[in-house]
Amino acid sequence: MYVPKIVIEQVIKLFTEEPSFRDNKYATIERIVTEYYISEYGKSIYTDFKLMTDIDRSFRFIQQYIPELRGDEWLKRQRQGGRISKNDYDDSNNIEELVKQLNLF
Repeated sequence: MYVPKIVIEQVIKLFTEEPSFRDNKYATIERIVTEYYISEYGKSIYTDFKLMTDIDRSFRFIQQYIPELRGDEWLKRQRQGGRISKNDYDDSNNIEELVKQLNLF
């Protein structure tokens, strides 16, 4: 996966300063585009798509590899995506074990 380092840094900054964005991928994309790239947005479909894809990848990468920046709904999204079973989700008191099983550390 290649994402420009600056985009990852922008998403980390947003997640650190405003934790409510950790659970909302679309709001994260909108905020990053509006805050940093609005002057260039809309000039090229290719560039716009690449930028939004990079922000999306950064969103997922950060939450996968930096547990302290995960949103409150992260575990629920893992269940919905099939990364953990319903039984594991229902027994989410053992979150450290789940994280190890998902190889997220």
